[in-house]
Amino acid sequence: MLSQGAEVTSFLKTKPGHFRVYSPSYSLPQQTAALQGIQLADGVDPLQLSAYWSYMLSATGVPSSGYSVTLPDFATGEPSTDNLAIAPDALKLGLLNVCFVIAEYDLSSDGLTLIEQIGSTRIYENCLCQPRAWVDLGFGETRTVEILE
Repeated sequence: MLSQGAEVTSFLKTKPGHFRVYSPSYSLPQQTAALQGIQLADGVDPLQLSAYWSYMLSATGVPSSGYSVTLPDFATGEPSTDNLAIAPDALKLGLLNVCFVIAEYDLSSDGLTLIEQIGSTRIYENCLCQPRAWVDLGFGETRTVEILE
């Protein structure tokens, strides 16, 4: 169970800095990511914060029929194909420090660039990703902050 997605996590661990990962197809299981120290913006959680859930609805583009323990929803219970036709919003995901989007299918979304394919899993880099911590100074200007610990 803990080896699912191991090649993907190995690839991601070569990437510098602090970042999050999102998968509309649950291509990186939560347990594997946690074991390898990869932080996800999606996953399984029965106690989702309402504000985060609402934001992720617009960021992922995945419609919801109501409460689900998974984020994003999987309408038919088939993560590898349920959200196939939905393009995520790279800018909104980038505001959450989502620097990589991983899917079992091709994605066509402004801001996402395919950088690797491992088996059927595609790894996209989000060129609109913001640093883990930053300050919005207004007028489109931001400033990064130094993470000490």
